[in-house]
Amino acid sequence: MAFDERQADRIREALLQEGTVFKEKKMMGGLIFLVDDKMCCGLHTDKATGEGLLMVRLDPADVARESRRPECSVVELGGRRMRGFLRIRDLNALTHDALSDWMIRCLAYNPLAKRSKK
Repeated sequence: MAFDERQADRIREALLQEGTVFKEKKMMGGLIFLVDDKMCCGLHTDKATGEGLLMVRLDPADVARESRRPECSVVELGGRRMRGFLRIRDLNALTHDALSDWMIRCLAYNPLAKRSKK
């Protein structure tokens, strides 16, 4: 799997800091963190650049607004935009507080997010 274990530890720490019970699943070429059996956030490495990327699940209106930031973009898989998912580049540059803020936002949206079809 293409993800940085040190970055995965940072995400685990941020989720645990919020008292969150989560599961991990290796998929989509990286590591996905599930809360209440719903994708909450994830981690993978850009194959072209080797850069660590954070994927967060937010309210689609927030994704539209946040995707205007230079370090953010809407997640695309197979040429399709994933509604409600945002990719954040330069994960190494995210401070502990900044990563925690993203996790808090993911966790706030999680109860509203739809479950994936099994």
